[in-house]
Amino acid sequence: MTLDATGRATASKLIGKYGATVTLKHVTTGAYDPSTGTVGTTTTSETVKSAPPKSPFSARTGKGGFMIANGLAQVGDKVFMLAAADLASPPKLEDLITFGGYDWTIVSLNPIYSGELVCVYECLGRID
Repeated sequence: MTLDATGRATASKLIGKYGATVTLKHVTTGAYDPSTGTVGTTTTSETVKSAPPKSPFSARTGKGGFMIANGLAQVGDKVFMLAAADLASPPKLEDLITFGGYDWTIVSLNPIYSGELVCVYECLGRID
């Protein structure tokens, strides 16, 4: 068994067992409509598990410290960890994660690889 197979399966199992239920909303931007002056969007949703969301400020070193030092994280942001094997399609910037009655916009996205494949997506979410 390769590291990809075991890493992805382990992430899926642990996040599935201990994670929080969230809704990942994939937002697709449509074409500009000159008659209304707007750009339409289409949203598709999937219910998945996330490792319990945490504040990037709880990590003083490593990735959390990098996000804080470089101004990527703001007070109130949350880090969501989504198992790649459980997703119908990968998250992208500007997608939404619904958790705790709020929509968190993905403002930073870090795919974590277990080999050649993505094992976990680390998403920094922000309430607009």
